[in-house]
Amino acid sequence: MNEPVFEANSNDPGMKRAVATARKTFRFFWREMTWEYRRIIPALDLAAIKAAFTDQEALEAADDVEQMWVNEVAFDGRRLKGTLINQPNWLTSVSQGDQVEIGLKDLTDWMYACEGKVYGAFTVNHMRSEMSRPERKGHDDAWGLNFGDPAVIQYVPPAYIGEKPPGFFARLLGGSETSQDAAKVSATEHPMAINMLEGMEEFFSDAENRDSADEDGLNVLHSMCLGGAARGVDALLKLGSDPTVPTRFGDTPYRLAKRMGWKSVMKVLEKHGISE
Repeated sequence: MNEPVFEANSNDPGMKRAVATARKTFRFFWREMTWEYRRIIPALDLAAIKAAFTDQEALEAADDVEQMWVNEVAFDGRRLKGTLINQPNWLTSVSQGDQVEIGLKDLTDWMYACEGKVYGAFTVNHMRSEMSRPERKGHDDAWGLNFGDPAVIQYVPPAYIGEKPPGFFARLLGGSETSQDAAKVSATEHPMAINMLEGMEEFFSDAENRDSADEDGLNVLHSMCLGGAARGVDALLKLGSDPTVPTRFGDTPYRLAKRMGWKSVMKVLEKHGISE
């Protein structure tokens, strides 16, 4: 992707808040990816995370840091892996198309797009908020996506949580960093977690399907805990999933849910007598 370069001051308080919000709400991105990877027909136009990259010999030079996007994201509860979308402008240690790996603490933003509408993109929208209308349009045209009002950032499509898209006057009178309540979004199941529950129960009644691990060493219970699927976790436990099986890093399903901040999943596990 060769979009124009948009420079930002990493010491800007607004940018720092945007990065902090992106890290705090990463679970919403991963919940969407958990179900996107289970769709027969993909629904997302784009799904990517952003991180800071630097050449090893330039670690002391802040100006040599480039913020770049990564797609085809995989996550094992500790590390994020994917493909670098951007071609660096001055770094030489990485190139567009490289497979890269980062830790959660290195994440600086996330976004996904469905039917052309962008969700997340906190640092992007902070920069867009300081652009003129023509500059903002040029930015959005370069991406080919609708980033919307930079003052009204959404975590998920409003229909997921029974809301309507914010109208013009609502934005004008009550614009904020997000139009959605994070606690409400977190407590509401993803639509696919509800619609696919019966099929999941049938497929995972087979112990081999239920207990086998993927290439990242996660079984389906680990995956559902990372993705915040409380109903799925409850169903799997009733079918016989072992909640004591750790990941390759030693993380139990409960620890994964806790790390991600999925209180609803933690409550389900606790209901089954699991607290670690």
